[in-house]
Amino acid sequence: MAAPECTNRSDSAPVYSALAADGERILELQSSQPVPSANLPDQGLIEGVVSVTTLEYVKSVAVKVEATVKAFFMERGVPGRHTEAVLFQRSVILYQNDSGSSATTLEYPFSITLPESCDKSTILLPPSYTSSIPGVSAEVRYHIHVDMSRSGLERRDSLVVPILYLPRSYTPPNTQSLPLYGDQISLSSVVQEGQSDAPPSTDIQAKVALPSSLVVASGDRIPFTITIYSQSQALAALYTEMVLQLVKVTRIKALQKTICKEEILASGETHAPDDLGNGLRILRGEVGTGLPGAELAWSAAEAIGVLYLIRLSIKPPSSAVALSTNLPTFEHMVPVVIMTHRYNPDVDTSLPALGIIGINSN
Repeated sequence: MAAPECTNRSDSAPVYSALAADGERILELQSSQPVPSANLPDQGLIEGVVSVTTLEYVKSVAVKVEATVKAFFMERGVPGRHTEAVLFQRSVILYQNDSGSSATTLEYPFSITLPESCDKSTILLPPSYTSSIPGVSAEVRYHIHVDMSRSGLERRDSLVVPILYLPRSYTPPNTQSLPLYGDQISLSSVVQEGQSDAPPSTDIQAKVALPSSLVVASGDRIPFTITIYSQSQALAALYTEMVLQLVKVTRIKALQKTICKEEILASGETHAPDDLGNGLRILRGEVGTGLPGAELAWSAAEAIGVLYLIRLSIKPPSSAVALSTNLPTFEHMVPVVIMTHRYNPDVDTSLPALGIIGINSN
C-alpha cells in the first residue's frame, strides 16, 4: 500500500490520494478539500471519490471516517500497555452487489460530515494531537477507512488515509455585553516552608477581580485587579512580590496512571501600585493567553486533556526573612477556558485552526 500523497495545483484545491493494489484490481481514494494556502484538509466535511478498476467478484465498497484516542505507558522507550477509545464513527456504503444489479460506474463519490461532538457525549471533537510526557504518551488520530469485500475466498482490500483535523472554536457572541469584572475572589492564605503551622493573625486580606467571563480567545489579554487590605498601611505596602501566570496543563491518563505537564504561557504585567491609604493597596494589570489562534482547551474520553489556569501568588519580599516567615502568603488558581478565536459573524467558520500546529493563518 502506498503512502498518502498530496499534489497542489494552482487552479484547484489540494488533492489527497492514496492507492492500494493487489495485481488484479486497484482501490483508489481521492479527497479534495478547499483550503486556502495550506495542504491541509478542511474541518467538518470530508469529500472524495473511491475508484476501482473492476467490480468483478466485489460484494461491497464502504467508506468510514473514524476518530480514536490512545494513551499508553512508555516502557524502555517503547509503547506498552495502553487505553484506547473511539470518539466517533461515520460510515456509508458506496456499492452493494445486489442480485440483478448492473452497475457500470467505477467511481463512487462520497461526502461525510463530521459531528461537532463525540459519539455518546456532548464533548466537542478534539483536534488531531500527539504528545509525549516522560512515562506516558498519547495521541488523537482521524482516519478515512475504505473497505472492499469480495466473494469467493472472502478477501477484503482496505485503505487507510490519515486526516489532520484542526477545528476552530469561538467565544460566546454576547461577552461584550457582560460587566468587565465579576465579583472579587478572596485569596487563601497558605503556610510556607519555614512558617509556623498557625501564623499570627494580621488582619490582612487579599482579593482578585477577573473578567465576568473567563471564556477567552487565544491571543486575548485578561485584565485583573488585586486588592490588598490591612488595618495597617505599612503591612499592606509590604506585599511587593506578586506572581500571576497563565499556565497550560496537559493531562494524560493511561489505565490508572495520570501524569500532568505544566507550561507557563504568560506572566502578568502590572502597572504602578495604587496606595490609597487606610491600609488599601491596589494592583492592576493584565496577562496574555498565548499566540492568536494557537491555544485551545479540550479533552478526549478522559484520556487526554488540555486545560488552562490563572495561578496567583502574593507575598512579602523573600529577602526580608523576618517578614516572609511571619506574614501570610496568599495563593489562588482560577480555571480559564481558551477558544482558538473570538466570535466574529463575518468569518468563514469552516477554515481550519492552523495556529494549533504553529502555522500563522492571519
